[in-house]
Amino acid sequence: MKFEEPGSTEVFFTVAVCYSIGSPFYKNYAKSLNLNGNEKILDYGSGSGALSRHVAQILLKGEGHLTCVDISRKWMNIIKKTMNKYPNVNFKFGKIDNVDIPDESYDAIIIHYVLHDIESDLRGDILKVLIQKLKDGGKIYIREPIADNHGMSTSEIKKLMQKAGLKEINLKINKIRFMGQITEAIFQK
Repeated sequence: MKFEEPGSTEVFFTVAVCYSIGSPFYKNYAKSLNLNGNEKILDYGSGSGALSRHVAQILLKGEGHLTCVDISRKWMNIIKKTMNKYPNVNFKFGKIDNVDIPDESYDAIIIHYVLHDIESDLRGDILKVLIQKLKDGGKIYIREPIADNHGMSTSEIKKLMQKAGLKEINLKINKIRFMGQITEAIFQK
């Protein structure tokens, strides 16, 4: 699937749902990451910031830092507005292999509902670039839908991560109301 900017209806719907009735979905996931609060985190494909804002709150308590990366100009404009109260957040617009981010500079990377939207033949290359940004021992937290029509299989996620040299720490399949089955996993460099 080739990238296209979201339409106005998609933006409106996403922000309306994710910042209201959908907020617990993101907040609970952020809590489940068991962050200390002092980490340096990269949120790859941060979109509207629905998850980012909850991660930023956790990191704010421990002087941690969050970098939000997205290739969508529309989402970047929205997240900058919705996250402007967090001094511990910065934003990078562009493709991950073209943004100015030093290698081995992050404790963790969050990939939340993003990888399945990337063309399958590009996923491995993007993952390699992301791993370069991760410190030794750093973690990748990934959460992706499994649906055949809009998702990716758990086995594909495992294969991509293993091929990239990452160690599986935790992997589970959950069923979430209105969202269907999802893969939630943690891998380590």
